[in-house]
This record gives sequence, C-alpha cells and structure tokens, in this order.
Amino acid sequence: CLVMTGYPNSRPALLHLVHAFTKNVGLMICGHVRTGSRRPNFKELSNDQTRYQRWLMKNETKAFYTPVFAEDIREGTQYLLQAAGLGRLRPNTLVIGFKNDWKDGDMMNVETYIQMIHDAFDYQYGAVVLRLKEGLDVSHISEQDDLLSSQEKTSGMKDVVVSIDMKDSDGDSSKPSSKATSVQNSPAIQKGDDDERKAATKPLLRKEKSPQMLNVADQRLLDASQLFKRK
Repeated sequence: CLVMTGYPNSRPALLHLVHAFTKNVGLMICGHVRTGSRRPNFKELSNDQTRYQRWLMKNETKAFYTPVFAEDIREGTQYLLQAAGLGRLRPNTLVIGFKNDWKDGDMMNVETYIQMIHDAFDYQYGAVVLRLKEGLDVSHISEQDDLLSSQEKTSGMKDVVVSIDMKDSDGDSSKPSSKATSVQNSPAIQKGDDDERKAATKPLLRKEKSPQMLNVADQRLLDASQLFKRK
C-alpha cells in the first residue's frame, strides 16, 4: 500500500489502519509530497528520511518513509505511483485521507484531490479513502508536545540539590566540612543555627510538571487517531 501520510507521525490513524493488514504480509510505503517554489533542499530531505525511518522502526511499524519534491501534491503523487517499490514489491493500493474541507476550500485543491484518485486508477491502483469525523491530521498537537518536552528538558537541567554537612573536626568547630551534591549557578540557602551543628539537606528549584490541557476538539481528534492502533 502507498499511504499518503505526510510525516508519519502526523496522521497516525492512516498509519495504524494500513499497518494492521500489511504487517508481515505486505509492503507499506508512507508517501510525503513536499511542495514549494524554492530550490529543493535535498540534504534536508535526506535527513528527514533518515529521521522518520528511525521513528517508524522505534514505533515497530514496518514501513518505508518516502518523501519527494514536486510542484504540487498531484505531481508528487504521480511520482510515487510510478516509482514506489521494486519489482514485485510494488504497492497496488493508494490510501489517502478524506478531504473534510471540500465544501469550503479552494475548488482548485478539490479538483487536484479528485484527479489524484483518477491517476491511481490510470496506474492500475486501487484507491482507499479513510474518513473520520474528527479528522486525521494531528500535526499541530505533535508540535505542541515537542515544544512542551523541550521546555521540560531545559527546566529540568536547573533542578539542584545541595547538601551541606557541618561536622566536628577534632573538636575544632572553626573548621566545618561541607559537601555540595550539585551546583549549577543557583543560590544555596542554608538554614539552621551554627551552634547546633546540624546537617541540612534541602532541594532547591524543584518544579512540578504540569500536564498540558487540550481543548475538547483536539482531545477527540487525538482519541480518534488511536482507533486502529493494535494492542
């Protein structure tokens, strides 16, 4: 199957559905058409291919991520229909998501979408269109998660625990021994009476992770994207 997923993690419902019936018995290619008027950056394309192929392997999804540059999505889909696979290991089915904004969107985009399906038939492909009421694209949620995780990593580096141990040294109280467990340019606050000579250990700059709240529409979209995930 040739699945037009874009980035593999942006449309998990498409990915999980096709993987459910190609796993161990068929070929799955995740097609991604990248459009733009500027000169293609093939180094960036190669890096993305390596990155998302590693992501597929990490998520135990047997598929090949195949990005192409093209003037528009129809032209890129034609490239994939003609060149994807090798020999008998060639896809014979095109799987795409339903265009939910066909009533309100640009009619040229709707026409391009319809022509993609006709192109699949011309190349002797079957065509599958997956429609979910909530939609398929969760890329905006993934971007929020990536931003949140990067912020947590940055703030996590500032968590400090300082241990100050005051001990007697042969009865001489003027020579305290101190030990810092971790110091990263943070103010150390020592509490206690020097006369009592108590050991103090206090965590500094402790931050609790606050869960990110999604709105109702995004939460339903995220739940729907996991419908076809195999347990």
